[in-house]
Amino acid sequence: MVEKKQIMTWSIAALLLVGVWGEQKAFHPPPADPSAYHARVRAAGALAPLQFGNWVGQDGEVAAGAITLLKPNIILQRLYRNKVTGQTARVLVVHCSDAGDMLGHYPPVCYPSSGFREVQRTSKHWEIGGEKFNGYEYDFTSNVPGQLQPVVVDDFMLLPTGQSVGDMDTVRHWAKNRRVRQYGAGQMQVLTDPTVSPTVRAEIFKEMVTAYLPLLTTMREAVAHDQ
Repeated sequence: MVEKKQIMTWSIAALLLVGVWGEQKAFHPPPADPSAYHARVRAAGALAPLQFGNWVGQDGEVAAGAITLLKPNIILQRLYRNKVTGQTARVLVVHCSDAGDMLGHYPPVCYPSSGFREVQRTSKHWEIGGEKFNGYEYDFTSNVPGQLQPVVVDDFMLLPTGQSVGDMDTVRHWAKNRRVRQYGAGQMQVLTDPTVSPTVRAEIFKEMVTAYLPLLTTMREAVAHDQ
């Protein structure tokens, strides 16, 4: 009798395990394979132009610490100079293969840690080339006058769901989803001098984003593309 009860107990346990396994398969599907998407982003990044319109760019050296922190799928750091006006703009575009690696790369975090102080933050909503981008414009000054030049940073982030966001909370929520976090997240920053007028700054930003639209569009299209 005891032996029969034990057999029944093990049978029930086995059925419960099968049930749990089935629930996990039904409600927690395995992670998607993002490798094809990552390859598309790299290919689009390789085509991001160094020259367009009156702008001529040059690649800058990416700090080893940034590569260690971000583990980027791609990272572009460039200085552009306008041949006609002499104005300059810096562009940073990064795509992390894991959305969790983007969490430390955020103007309110990384600029103060480099010696800047945030003076002002303005919510921005841009529409460029039929694409909408949501982000922030940050004004930074140096914590140690004379050592760092003040800078204005226009920044937005991209998720492979098609979203463009300025806040890290949305990226953090995406990074918690173990099934899709491996698609990663992207970010673009355009840095200009504070002496540039708002009208001119807006035009510079538009020109930079327009030049990078194929890459930015590729970053945000993964989920729809791969389903």
